[in-house]
Amino acid sequence: MTLYVLYTSKVTSVRARVALSPLVLVIVGSTLTMLAGLGQPGLASGALKRLTFGSSVRGTTLRAVRLGDPNATRKALVVGSIHGDETEGHEIVRALRRSHRDTPAVQLWVVRTVNPDGVNAGTRKNARGVDLNRNFSYRWRGDAPPSSGYYPGPHPFSEPESRAVRRLARRLDPQVTIWYHQPWGQVLLPCHGPARKQKRYARIARLPVKRCRGERLRGTATSWQNHHLPGTAFVVELPGGELPNSAARRHARAAAKVARSGAGQRKLQSSRAVRAAAAGRRPSAVRARLQRPPIDRDPIPYGHKQMAAYSARHYGRRRWRLRHPRVIVLHFTAGPSYRSAWETFASNTPNLGELPGACSHFVIEERGRIHRLVRPSIRCRHTIGLNHRSIGVEMVQEAGRGSHWADRQILQRHRQIHAALHLVGWLKQRFGIKMRDIIGHAMADDSPYFKDLEGWHNDHTDWLRRDVRTFRRRLERLLRR
Repeated sequence: MTLYVLYTSKVTSVRARVALSPLVLVIVGSTLTMLAGLGQPGLASGALKRLTFGSSVRGTTLRAVRLGDPNATRKALVVGSIHGDETEGHEIVRALRRSHRDTPAVQLWVVRTVNPDGVNAGTRKNARGVDLNRNFSYRWRGDAPPSSGYYPGPHPFSEPESRAVRRLARRLDPQVTIWYHQPWGQVLLPCHGPARKQKRYARIARLPVKRCRGERLRGTATSWQNHHLPGTAFVVELPGGELPNSAARRHARAAAKVARSGAGQRKLQSSRAVRAAAAGRRPSAVRARLQRPPIDRDPIPYGHKQMAAYSARHYGRRRWRLRHPRVIVLHFTAGPSYRSAWETFASNTPNLGELPGACSHFVIEERGRIHRLVRPSIRCRHTIGLNHRSIGVEMVQEAGRGSHWADRQILQRHRQIHAALHLVGWLKQRFGIKMRDIIGHAMADDSPYFKDLEGWHNDHTDWLRRDVRTFRRRLERLLRR
């Protein structure tokens, strides 16, 4: 129960009129939720129990309710429905509010529905006939007519409900978001990656999992969140029909456990974490350890003696092993496919009149698949002046209308940039590489590790400094999850 205390000189109540001077008025419950005020700057979310984050087309207020620990830094969001005719998720929200209100170590925010007009009418879409789960900006496309059940609206975020969700998600910045739909009866997994949170939910809730289903739908809430925010958003498709109470309780338990601890893996605290806790510093200063992402081995023919001779000419020592890499260099292929990149590197064609030819340690396809062409313990000729100290990561992307345009295309391609962030983050932690030494090819000559005895310099413009800054910011968020 929450107590709100007001100090005033006089108050008029609906039930009674009382005048005190001075008066201390105590109101029990959530009656003064509006005084917590959504939209009042400077109020910490831990001070709120209810949060009004917008309204529907017909003016129905959209509210989130906070369960769990109000002082926890970890946050999670559970949404009962976005389609008005898929409402069994409301039972899970009700079970969470009834049985998991004291979930420790997390602020667990629950929303019954973000489409109250659709729920009242029993229709999938909102009051203006828009499918809210096609109205978000990521990969939005307005090719479905208004008569379609999947009409995405006239433009992204055209609807007050989707804009309200955007505000709420940005304000909470949840580590986990769970969206309930019907009637497939599956927990949906991304096409690539371990998806440990989703799999843990499925085990507890006793639902099967399905990869790639719905992954390519346009304008969905989960794809927008996963592209623009650092946490993980996923869909739980409940079976059709009425959800039994026992099943609702299982789902609520699964949501609470995943909200509290994600995939449920215990991470040993580093000495740095212990020192931070002892000093009273925020735990966000401690970085998460990234797992090795899935990597296909697809080696190219490689001339170790040629690389040793090249190193002798340009770095002063005859070496082909890459010991203690200190830099990660981002590239794009300027070619149409991974296969064309592999064939170019495997051909070992002389570059600038010298062997070995150009190569890269890793290449990432547009769909996010990572290939290792050369072991990171071997020097690879990808950047003049840094081949003796750096690992090269290429991303498939045609140059098109200039380097900045190509960089932005990669940054907006969810699966490819997701794979790149996990690969680079894992390499960074494995070799102890500093964030400032994750650079683009265009930045190579300014690196403190740059060295070339022949006086060569780079003239490439792939991965300009401003785009690398964006990449680093996203990587920082990933490492703080």
